[in-house]
Amino acid sequence: ADKLVYDITLSNEERELAERLGIANSVEKGVLPLPRDVQISREYLVLGEETHSRNINIAAANTTYVLENIYAREGEFLVLTRIAASPGDVAEDIRFIVDRDDDHNYANVKTFPLSLIPGGEVRCFIPAMEEIRLSTIASAIVPAHLFRYTLLRCRLTNLLRARFRLVSRDEIPGDTYDKVRGGIL
Repeated sequence: ADKLVYDITLSNEERELAERLGIANSVEKGVLPLPRDVQISREYLVLGEETHSRNINIAAANTTYVLENIYAREGEFLVLTRIAASPGDVAEDIRFIVDRDDDHNYANVKTFPLSLIPGGEVRCFIPAMEEIRLSTIASAIVPAHLFRYTLLRCRLTNLLRARFRLVSRDEIPGDTYDKVRGGIL
């Protein structure tokens, strides 16, 4: 549906799906595609929200320190939604590093503009199928530096398995796969 709205050329498979499912008519009516916030709130079944804090002594410059490795449980995935840290000095170059699954150094955020007070955190949307690894590094010795982060634990539904291309058409029931690929679900 998004490709039809933005006039992006469809592949043969996408064109066949669009015709079979009547997607062009829904786009013309204005009911597809769904706004992103509506789509995400509908698709992501949140099982729980967790906020963790860690106080780390950075005892050696240019050495990576693990804050935490967080693992998804069976049938779920993780979404990192906020990170915060004590604002270090610019010269200390303290960094909050986020790795997810096989994406190393996915986000690398300097902490000097961050804060632990509400509004000082960075909002993010970083999903991970298996794990989120959080670490820090600094260019100087830094005693007792505080970090805080929030994540969601979400149910891995058939719809999301299809969206993330973790399954084939034959592995999930009905026409869910085609509707996800076509942008209806």
